Amino acid sequence: MMNPELIKQRFTSIGYSCRSQLPSEWTGSYELPSEILKYYESIGPDCEAVETHAEPIGVPSLSRLADNQIGYRTHPKTAERFSEWPDEWIVVADADADPFIYCEGKILFANHGRGEWTPFQMFDSIYELIGSIAAIGVVTHEAVEMVDDAFNILPTHFNNLTTELNEVVGVMKTNLLLDSLGWKNAG
Repeated sequence: MMNPELIKQRFTSIGYSCRSQLPSEWTGSYELPSEILKYYESIGPDCEAVETHAEPIGVPSLSRLADNQIGYRTHPKTAERFSEWPDEWIVVADADADPFIYCEGKILFANHGRGEWTPFQMFDSIYELIGSIAAIGVVTHEAVEMVDDAFNILPTHFNNLTTELNEVVGVMKTNLLLDSLGWKNAG
């Protein structure tokens, strides 16, 4: 498991709040896995979204996690449960409505708007996901101009981003994450 204190330090260094969030803050009608509750207690990002060069990456607090399931697990207007969404899937973050899904300890990723959900495993734990989001936040925060006119990441920042992410999750997962988000090097 990644060091929760290091992840919290990265978030707070760029102005995002972290606080221990207790299970009583969960507002959903079903029980959360203990690993998710431990994550909120140990890291507790309380920022709602982390700025990137593109769309922010949504990172809900525990009190807003149930709301984060709307449109994935439940219908946004009727609140009816979608039968095709498995019970063990919990959206713990999203990039422009593309969900990062907690499933039995792993983090899956899926692109929306393509018909049936076909997620694939991106990370081995919620800590790898949140550590990656914190690394993205650090690089974005430090950049003055991060992208070119086509919204591709400038080479210096792309190198910084890949270096930060490689330290967190390694080269293969870094490449998978950047490709999945459609983030390209301008160089």
